Amino acid sequence: MKGGHFPIGMVNLTAGLFTLVLGANMYIAARAQALYRPIDPQVSWASLTENDPLLGNSSGRLLRVEQPGDVLIVLALSDCGPCNRDRLKGLRDRILTDHISVLLLIDDLEPRDEQILKRDFPSYTVSKLDASRKKGLNTSFYPRLYAFDAKGRLRYIQPPESPLEISIERAIAEVL
Repeated sequence: MKGGHFPIGMVNLTAGLFTLVLGANMYIAARAQALYRPIDPQVSWASLTENDPLLGNSSGRLLRVEQPGDVLIVLALSDCGPCNRDRLKGLRDRILTDHISVLLLIDDLEPRDEQILKRDFPSYTVSKLDASRKKGLNTSFYPRLYAFDAKGRLRYIQPPESPLEISIERAIAEVL
């Protein structure tokens, strides 16, 4: 570098490296964007509920409970983690009548968790969510709430966009 001049070869090398990095970045960004496809919530909700049982269906008779009441609330959960136990406390606080039986269907039910649930929620029937119930109720997401009237007819199914707390209120209103 004589007299403060930058050699032309160095400029070309810098420009070439810059172009290479920019081109690689554009290629990687384009590939990453092609792999990422945001899911339209309406489409995914429709796919989650397309196999739901029909309202009015009398499949509630197949769901036996230890302490039968006039109506049946079924809550399907993925597991018995702390957040789900808090949900169950909220459910218990909203159901203050003897005319409602609650069946908890837990997908990943460990024996220790079953004992804890039966201790903390003695009026609830606790059961493992088996494949036939999973298919019959279409438990495509968790938590999922169902309500059956006194004749065993399905009256309410929690939609995917509805929070559990709101679904509890709607389900109770539907069957009482």
